[in-house]
Amino acid sequence: MLFGEDFLLDHAKNMVTNPKVAMMELIANSSDAGALVVKITWPEKEKELLKIEDNGIGLTFEEFEERWETLSYKRRKNLGNDVIFPEDIPSPHPIRKLFGKSGKGRHSSFCFAESYKVITKKNGLLNEFIVKKSGTSERPFDIQNVQKNIKTDGHGTTIELVAEKGIISIEDLKDIIGSKFLMDPSFDIFINNEKIIFDDLSTFHSDKIDIPDLGTLEVIFIDSTLSERSSRLRGLVWWVHNRMVSDPSWTNLITGKNHLDGRSKSAKKYGFVIKANFLDEQVESDWQGFQDTEATRIVGKAVDDYITNKIDELLFTTREDARKEIISSNKSVITELGLVSQVRVVDFIKQLQADCPSMKQDDLINASKIFANLEKSRHGYDLLRQLSQCSVNELDRWNTIISKWDSRWAEIVLDELDSRIKLINEMEKLVHDKKTDELHELQPLFEKGLWIFGPQYESIEYQSNRTLKNIVDNFLAGDSTKLQAAKRRPDLLTSPVGAWESSRYGEDGEIIGADKVLIVELKKGGFDIKQKEIDQARDYALELKRSSAIDDSTFVECFVLGSTKDRFAVEAKLDDLKIKIVPKTYENVLRQANARLFNLRKKIESIAQISMPDEIKEVVSQAELPLGV
Repeated sequence: MLFGEDFLLDHAKNMVTNPKVAMMELIANSSDAGALVVKITWPEKEKELLKIEDNGIGLTFEEFEERWETLSYKRRKNLGNDVIFPEDIPSPHPIRKLFGKSGKGRHSSFCFAESYKVITKKNGLLNEFIVKKSGTSERPFDIQNVQKNIKTDGHGTTIELVAEKGIISIEDLKDIIGSKFLMDPSFDIFINNEKIIFDDLSTFHSDKIDIPDLGTLEVIFIDSTLSERSSRLRGLVWWVHNRMVSDPSWTNLITGKNHLDGRSKSAKKYGFVIKANFLDEQVESDWQGFQDTEATRIVGKAVDDYITNKIDELLFTTREDARKEIISSNKSVITELGLVSQVRVVDFIKQLQADCPSMKQDDLINASKIFANLEKSRHGYDLLRQLSQCSVNELDRWNTIISKWDSRWAEIVLDELDSRIKLINEMEKLVHDKKTDELHELQPLFEKGLWIFGPQYESIEYQSNRTLKNIVDNFLAGDSTKLQAAKRRPDLLTSPVGAWESSRYGEDGEIIGADKVLIVELKKGGFDIKQKEIDQARDYALELKRSSAIDDSTFVECFVLGSTKDRFAVEAKLDDLKIKIVPKTYENVLRQANARLFNLRKKIESIAQISMPDEIKEVVSQAELPLGV
């Protein structure tokens, strides 16, 4: 096997080209060696000594040869994920996780010179080596043993070299090291005899975000006006085991979503430290990012949602004032719009503020004006001119609608029917496919279509994909300690609220509880419903009753949905407990959905064809998504 001239550059990348990354790797190596103290001698200029000395566990002659001569040595695979400390450190030993992942960090010394010296002590023996780039294709570097198994005291490793490149200012180095590691009582770093002060975030407010099946994130909110040192933690700052991943930025490291314009006052004031220790295996080997995995994508989305909500809270007044200015600037156009269009304009402005934080106010004003004019043109046609171009059949249909609704409300109703048609079409494509994921594909569709189960569910409050314990705790405010099956999970649980007659009211006119609850259990495409599934839905209802989340007078209706249904799987009623379980096939449910649209679906489909704009059609086709209805 031969090695190309740039093998080390391709192999170790930033570790041998970026001095900031290189120093973090060398310090991380000392941490992984169980060092309590790292002493760095940093040169002011090139041709001066650079030295990194630690009191870690050190290496024997054999260990050094094995690890240094093995490319991509997997320390975790051989010795585990926990740091091993020297035996003479008093118990209990600190708890510390490994930073190293790929065995490439030891090459970081090449960022500063073509050769370096390693002096390592372990078990009372000292070994000294010189590591030098080989300059040949036979091997990327050569190792020369200078001293072997010399008796000595102590333990640890020292790296020495004469710096040829990569020298940054000592102040920059202090700041980088101080910001890249969080305070650890068992780990001290000195640069030219000056101790580095790490960031202590224990005084800041933090929130926990549970990520199902992955772990718990801790997000610490930073207000730099409260602490001068925390000013270097502006933006989104990712931490794994007390080490920073990449650099602070208002752009999410995982999703790429930009949350604030870095030039704004708010961006210079606030920050969010995201501690995600459970993503340890997803960190890139040079700690400059995360691998693109399903786990990181889930975490990235959860962080985006959290940060967006927090920023909305922080900047509510600022953004509200900005919206008022935008509306005032476009007052003449916006006031001519109907109520629904005005709401759409405001929603559009809010979306722009959230998705385009770097957009200037003048550009927001212009974009909102264009959107308002589009709304005006969409709604502002002369109705008589439109009707004069309709056929007799179309006139009859419009007259029927307009006799009940204003033209704008007619459009809203037709839009809603159109969206329901699309929803049913999407359901029809998935319900009989055995590959369909009921959690991620079917459930979102049924969340949008609970009106299928009855008009009383047109306006509902629902929780999805929560354990019964969470549903009881957070949604129905019952006593979760009474639950006997808290880990069972219905797909949807709903309860009518507000103006619906199914809500129960007290003498003072206030809602005092749910009059009716709907439970929906969705089964995978191709699933055959049997008695077992009916019993499971019954258990959900019984557990809710038992927990006191709902009282005895609340009627619970359970639907169990599958592709087919065993002929012995029939509707069940517990009249004394006011519980009803209804097994249905998806086909029957969708047929019922058509009925709930008052037979307008087929009539809508027969309306004169409205073509999708070419631009949208092109984008949708590229994404391989279904076109329209």
